[in-house]
Amino acid sequence: MLLSLDPTERNLPGEALLSIRKWGGADTNLQLTIQRNQDQYYLQADGSWNSPPYGFIIDQLEAHEDQWSIAVGPQVVDPLLAVNNATFMIQMQDADGHKEASVLRCARTLLGSSASGETVSPYAFGRLQAPPPAPVAPEPPPAPEPEPDPAPIPIPAPPVTPPAQPRSPLIMIVLLILLALIAGGAYWWWSQRNPAPADPAPVTEPAQEPAAEPAAVPAAAAPAAPCDLTDFQAQNELAFVKACATSNTGTDALLETIAQAKAAGYCGVAQRLYANRGQAGDSRIALAYAREYDPKFHQDNACFKEADPAIAVYWYEAVLDKDPDNALAKKRLQELPK
Repeated sequence: MLLSLDPTERNLPGEALLSIRKWGGADTNLQLTIQRNQDQYYLQADGSWNSPPYGFIIDQLEAHEDQWSIAVGPQVVDPLLAVNNATFMIQMQDADGHKEASVLRCARTLLGSSASGETVSPYAFGRLQAPPPAPVAPEPPPAPEPEPDPAPIPIPAPPVTPPAQPRSPLIMIVLLILLALIAGGAYWWWSQRNPAPADPAPVTEPAQEPAAEPAAVPAAAAPAAPCDLTDFQAQNELAFVKACATSNTGTDALLETIAQAKAAGYCGVAQRLYANRGQAGDSRIALAYAREYDPKFHQDNACFKEADPAIAVYWYEAVLDKDPDNALAKKRLQELPK
């Protein structure tokens, strides 16, 4: 299946024509999903990108000689044009379960709806519509507010006992004298029964041992290179791809990282590194990516199981955008079916 998004005859902002060739399914009651390669998110009905696949409904395709087409509006055109350096994969499925997928080729002359200077309704043009929203259940009535707790019953304070009257000063003086005499006699009796011990012999402090030298602190391990797959198990795939693709890693080293990712089964890493660097203008990476899908060079592996001429054509064209004199890309574009 070959897909392209082209301007309409009047080429108004926000309008486009989705052209479909070599589609082997029915032309009615279809569902279509649009996925971008940057984070594998899918286009949603409100124009945002998110992880669950969202199926747009196509009631009827229009036949035009050897291809079908359907007019689409800003709900598809604007989100695609808003994403820079991205590749889009479209999957179509009919009511019988037949489905096919291919890369979408977007014409560079497409215009977003903002180019008209007016606000356009997301569903003002085209028949590629989202399914009607499910009915929203009414909200339950608010729960009755709890009754306030009854005020606490005050507890009466205990009656205050009047302070005792002070004793006569003379009695207090006599008591203090008696206590002093009793304490003095007790001390004399205790000192006679417990004579003071002799002075103890001086204690010789042991010689202090020299403090042990602190153990040497091992040098901190050098941080791993941004494209090093050694510790990839503990990393987030998107963070690894972003750090590697935006680093100063050379093309040869990046191709080696992609080969290691393919051998280890990290298919998402290999595909995203190919797409990110290829879209960023690295013609050698784009050429290697095209060869993965070219039937002439394709080698079956866990990450690229089948050849796809349409995807190979897309990346050969990306090569020529940056390297117009690339002989291999020119030759394969002439030989591959369009």
